[in-house]
Amino acid sequence: MSKIPYMPLFVDDFEAATPHLTFEEDGIYNRLLRLCWRTSGCSLPDDPVWIARRMRCEMNTYHACVEPIIREFFTRDKGRVYQKRLRLEWQVSIDLSAKRAASGRIGGLKTTALKTLENDASKAQAPTPPHPTPVEK
Repeated sequence: MSKIPYMPLFVDDFEAATPHLTFEEDGIYNRLLRLCWRTSGCSLPDDPVWIARRMRCEMNTYHACVEPIIREFFTRDKGRVYQKRLRLEWQVSIDLSAKRAASGRIGGLKTTALKTLENDASKAQAPTPPHPTPVEK
């Protein structure tokens, strides 16, 4: 499963690329995108049986409905299937998440250091009062 629980959707880009899809095809495409997002590497094994099982469809439905969407919108490479834009957005999200986690760790270390200092006894010393000068008579 993806480390990122949300998937960005650029509605204008999506609608511009898919106005020709039927209601059913739009749903198939969306489900494929979500399946990719949740799968390691944001790609699927190029295995019709594996994909059909996770798409919750029979093999005849896979060949008639899912395969045409994969051919139109996805790239096949080295035994994997992925959608180019989705994979790019996934990588951006992974990188951003890693940067935020690193920053959080650094911030947490600083907070811990400050809390430790608050619990330590102060090493400051009270100023000594000035010596009285002899008063002249």
